[in-house]
Amino acid sequence: MSIKPLSILIPFNTVSLYGMERGVIETFDLLRPEIDPHFVLSQTVRQKNLPVLQEIKRRDLSHSFFSDEAGWPRIGKPSSLRDAFRMSVAMVNGNLDILKAARGKQAVYFPSLNYFYFGILTALVFRLQRRRLIFHFHDLVHEYSYRLRAAAAVITDFVHNTHLGFEVVLKGNKYLQKRNNVVIPFAITLSGPRNGNGKDRNGSLKILFVGQIAKHKGADLLIEAFARVRENHKETVLQMVGDCSDPEIAELIEQARQRSSTLEYLGYREDVRSFLRGADIYVHPSPPSRMAESFGRGVVEAMAAGLPVVCFKSGALIEIVSDESTGLICQEETASALALTLERLINDSDLRRDVAMKAIEEHRQKYTPAKVKPMWLEFLSEPIG
Repeated sequence: MSIKPLSILIPFNTVSLYGMERGVIETFDLLRPEIDPHFVLSQTVRQKNLPVLQEIKRRDLSHSFFSDEAGWPRIGKPSSLRDAFRMSVAMVNGNLDILKAARGKQAVYFPSLNYFYFGILTALVFRLQRRRLIFHFHDLVHEYSYRLRAAAAVITDFVHNTHLGFEVVLKGNKYLQKRNNVVIPFAITLSGPRNGNGKDRNGSLKILFVGQIAKHKGADLLIEAFARVRENHKETVLQMVGDCSDPEIAELIEQARQRSSTLEYLGYREDVRSFLRGADIYVHPSPPSRMAESFGRGVVEAMAAGLPVVCFKSGALIEIVSDESTGLICQEETASALALTLERLINDSDLRRDVAMKAIEEHRQKYTPAKVKPMWLEFLSEPIG
């Protein structure tokens, strides 16, 4: 006799497809057939056929849409009475949409507090009916959060990507100690062998960064560091893959490209893993003073691909990357320190090989689907506290 899968509703009012969105989509794809997920998406992604919808369709994940035909404002602090009215209308309509979509579902999964605003009514109903309400931290919350405290009144379970993230959130929000908390990393796969062999067609090494190309992600530091690297390694290539909506960073990229043809800005690409398989070094330049990574998806993908990683001490990266073992962590938050660390790997093929081998093993031990899926299924099978 087959067991009916657990049905979970995921409010997903996003138009982006960055690391968090990919992680949520891939997680619920992985959990099938034991879990039956259903995503509720913004009308904007359908009207514009954005990548987030394309990815959900490609994986044949069940989905429907909010009633935001004309677009809803982002929920936050209103700047005027008109803004407050528009936000209120959006929240009422969004809550009714989620309440309707939640019929027959056994759990609701919130990947952000912004999405929780549209699920308040459903959360209250589910709490009274002792059905599961899951909140997944995709950002590190360092300080006391009034919004989180309000949500915690009804949320039954909190999921953290790393142990460090769990400790950081609890340090500022001690009331969460009385809630059910579980640490489950993202499952990361990388199909196919890596074809990077230490030399490009011109005998050069290829450095790769994948992610949002913005100042808070350290794009300016990376561009400056690469300029320093090229002083001694003129044929070294830097590939930057991802969206760039920051005019200041876009100007820095253009200036750098005018000085050197070996900086390649490739924009948003769906075939990210082909770039990982063709690279020799992966760099993740998020500076800790600007950005506290809650996981570091690009870093783990690089580890899975057998790439040595260079990063700063940003958030959970100090848990993901073991310094001088599975990667190299810059001890100073400067372009100079980043350049020197990259040059260590460029100059030492044995170090690159040793770090890459340890990174692959770390990925196999912690981040494969075979390791992560049982953790989710065990958590979801537990009784609600």
